[in-house]
Amino acid sequence: MFDVKKFTKKKAWAGKERFEVEPGEFFPATVKRIQECLKHPFQPPEELIDEARGELAADNANALLKMARALPADAWDLALQPKEQADPEKWTVRAQALALISSWFKDALAIQLGGPLHLHILKDERFKE
Repeated sequence: MFDVKKFTKKKAWAGKERFEVEPGEFFPATVKRIQECLKHPFQPPEELIDEARGELAADNANALLKMARALPADAWDLALQPKEQADPEKWTVRAQALALISSWFKDALAIQLGGPLHLHILKDERFKE
């Protein structure tokens, strides 16, 4: 299973628990995981399946996988390069890939932690949309 917890740091914020993540760590790891999942089209990503939610969770996992399939193959490479280095005509695809990567990671983290959470993605100019 793709263990997203290992990329996070737990912090206290305004008396509540929050999690921080470094973009330079979680974006490349999540892209690698998405690419692995795209090779197995009939197997939903296990990190996105919340057994307690049953079919609804499987639907969510399949929806994210469907969105990933809909992106062009170069979207993942575009997501990992600084925006300034990408062809401006591809900025929209790059932004869509970054948003999907973030959603995939956040959903997997919420499932692994057992509920809603506050995730703060630290600033890294390489991964700005």
